[in-house]
Amino acid sequence: MKRVVLRNWGFNGTLVANSLNTGNGTFQMNINGFAGLLVPGQPVTVYVADGTKFRYGFNSLTDVTANIRVVGLLIKDPTSGDSVILARYIDDMN
Repeated sequence: MKRVVLRNWGFNGTLVANSLNTGNGTFQMNINGFAGLLVPGQPVTVYVADGTKFRYGFNSLTDVTANIRVVGLLIKDPTSGDSVILARYIDDMN
């Protein structure tokens, strides 16, 4: 193999109550629909960085509420083995 290409995917879901942590730029979400089969039965931690864009009603991490769409990379945390999303865009789906 000469190269690997990583592409952003969109994940629709709901914010897990009381999971928003502005101090370390994370929150958890339950993924709905077909993409939810990739990580069944568990919330996914979403990491927000300086390059993350907030769209369609959101302006910052503190605006994130109930129904959301996160576009980013779904990867596996090498330490815990859990799936995490590195967010590129966060959209308001309300």
